[in-house]
Amino acid sequence: MSEILPNSYINNAPRLAENSYTELTFPSPTFVPLIAHSSTQALLYKLHPREVHLKPAEETIYKGYLTTTLFPHPNLPHFRVSGYNEVPYPGGFYSQADVPLWMKIMSATVLGMSRGLPSQFEHLRHIDIRMGPSQLEGSTVRTDSNSSLFNGSARIGVYRSSTMFPRYPKHFIDDPTHLVNTALSSIPLTNPSVSLDASSKIIYLNSSSTSTTKPPVSLISGGGSGHEPSFSSFVGHGLLTASVAGTIFASPSAEQVRRCITTRVRKESGVLVIVMNYTGDVLNFGMAVEKARAQGMEVDMVVVGDDVGVGRKQGGKVGRRGIAGTCLVLKVVGAAKEKGITLPKLSELARTTASNIVSIGASLSHVHVPGRNTDPSDATELASSEVEIGMGIHNEPGSERKTTDLSGLVSTMLSHCLSTSDSDRNFLSFTPEDQVVLLVNNLGGVSVLELGGITNEVVQQLESNWKIKPVRILAGTYMTSLNGLGFSISLLKVTDTGLGEGCSILELLDAPAEASGWTAAISGETWKKQGTARKEEEVVSEEIFQSGTLQVDPVVAKAALTNALNRVIAAEPDITNYDTIVGDGDCGIGLKRGAEAILKMLERAKKTADVLTFLQNIIQVVEVTMDGTSGAIYAIFLNALVHGLRQNSPESPKPINAEIWAKALKSSLKSLSKYTPAQPGDRTLMDALFPFVDTLSSSGNVDLAARAAEEGARDTRGMKASLGRTVYIGGEGWQEVPDPGAHGLAELLLGLSDGLRN
Repeated sequence: MSEILPNSYINNAPRLAENSYTELTFPSPTFVPLIAHSSTQALLYKLHPREVHLKPAEETIYKGYLTTTLFPHPNLPHFRVSGYNEVPYPGGFYSQADVPLWMKIMSATVLGMSRGLPSQFEHLRHIDIRMGPSQLEGSTVRTDSNSSLFNGSARIGVYRSSTMFPRYPKHFIDDPTHLVNTALSSIPLTNPSVSLDASSKIIYLNSSSTSTTKPPVSLISGGGSGHEPSFSSFVGHGLLTASVAGTIFASPSAEQVRRCITTRVRKESGVLVIVMNYTGDVLNFGMAVEKARAQGMEVDMVVVGDDVGVGRKQGGKVGRRGIAGTCLVLKVVGAAKEKGITLPKLSELARTTASNIVSIGASLSHVHVPGRNTDPSDATELASSEVEIGMGIHNEPGSERKTTDLSGLVSTMLSHCLSTSDSDRNFLSFTPEDQVVLLVNNLGGVSVLELGGITNEVVQQLESNWKIKPVRILAGTYMTSLNGLGFSISLLKVTDTGLGEGCSILELLDAPAEASGWTAAISGETWKKQGTARKEEEVVSEEIFQSGTLQVDPVVAKAALTNALNRVIAAEPDITNYDTIVGDGDCGIGLKRGAEAILKMLERAKKTADVLTFLQNIIQVVEVTMDGTSGAIYAIFLNALVHGLRQNSPESPKPINAEIWAKALKSSLKSLSKYTPAQPGDRTLMDALFPFVDTLSSSGNVDLAARAAEEGARDTRGMKASLGRTVYIGGEGWQEVPDPGAHGLAELLLGLSDGLRN
């Protein structure tokens, strides 16, 4: 196949920004080799496209839209080819038996592209083929480079979408009705003290109607599903008496709420209903409350609006939305009702607590509701680098979108909550003397690990920037937005409840709650001890190394090792690439982290001609910064190398030579074999390490040894793994990449060889 696009054309192609579009005229009108040719693939990847539109230079008159989804490879994303066809066209492109052949062509193209640049393949969303009349007249698509199916100039329009693939999250349960019903059915399974009224989607606390003891006030809440554990999993002693669920993101009906009030809770002491400030919830719960009152029942309702993400101007008459701060209100009131507090006082407590909470959320993307189709060209989706501040828990828009890191994001969120200069959002004033409760809430899609990092950042900024040290910190999943990739921050200012001893805000928050969704497990007594605890300070004990007699030129050693480490850092994308295909993707990052740490050590450490001290300095860094399997192997091998060198040290100082290195390396391999069964041929870094040591021992030449390591790493392509995670890899693609650990070691040794030679 002849070259279609000159390299200069590819190199000079513009790189697209987010949500931008450009059209490029190709020098060749031939379409099939154009899309399949490697130079065109290079162009597509330079532009990082999601959507590629191919169409003739003249405007097409076809307005119909046909779509067929291709599955080019089980490990690759879907690929969409679309064409314009207004009327049924005899012999049209999509009606011929050549379509499977076309799919085969495109599949091979995508597979080839993915193997070439898999780290960029995630940007490719779909390709729209837009063809004019002449393109649709042919009944055969030929694949040879001389195809004349397409005549005239052609142009390609490349649109870089803001969305990262996959756009449509997969779900184990796609039917939203079945999903809600089965999720509710699971709650009594995990908490035997509650029951389910399936027809009305009510979770309620089991109680004895024959008990002579006057029950506490019944506390009811609820809303649309999709916010779990709110509210159904908050039913239990010390929290809610009952909850009512709607469908996903939709309020339950007034009839559901009425049934809950009249048939599922005891009413001797009254009923308090607490809902979030959303129109549907307020109207439906309010209607049920009025019906109950009309029947003579003592019922009150409190509406919570704690979100400052939308200011006064935008909120208008509706007011603030209710988000995760509502959970704090429910916990405080739920604990208070257990102490026999009356309905009027509980209502006042709920309103006071709600008025002393500010909350704000942020998310990296909109959530996908099971069972709903989303337009792939949805313009409201965030760019891959953007975060939306103030996004609601039902995908409602926030106040702004920013490109920032976590520190900048948290700073903006806390400013919205705490700044007195922002009159549009200053709903509550705080002083350093105030006692403050912090809730960091997972919106459903943030890992526990990442939520921990977020919590730490929030606490640090509260203390350093606002002089606020929270007296209670709750971090976890309390109110979600399905699988929302975001979090919210809630700050509760502790005020006097006026309810006497045992009923302070903190005591009510600390009180036990027997509800499966309430995850705050730290007791009040433990929190009170925090003032006596000191933050652990890292104490680094200086190890005293026993120096040796083997000597090395410190300038040469530092230069050679620096060159080797920089080569490893440069190779990290390839190593990560390979490990993503055959492992868990951490090998390259681990090697890079260790290399960068050793480089920093080399800049700080005093120059030393002592080989053992030089190596022990490296070992100390490796053991701290490199985790995982490869980190352990490097640490064991280097420690064994120091031991081997000590065993081969002369009585008086002497420059080290290749023979001594070779002997020590041989003994290190023997020591390493005690801890791993890996041998050459097992597709591990041993396939590079053994050839290096053997060649150095036989030749004394570092260059030859490094080339042997390179060849050994290359030979792991197609080699069946006997150890490591690669053993579990199936499918295709893994045979064409080397073992990541072997490749990384070979790059290190090649860099060392080049550094010594130069």
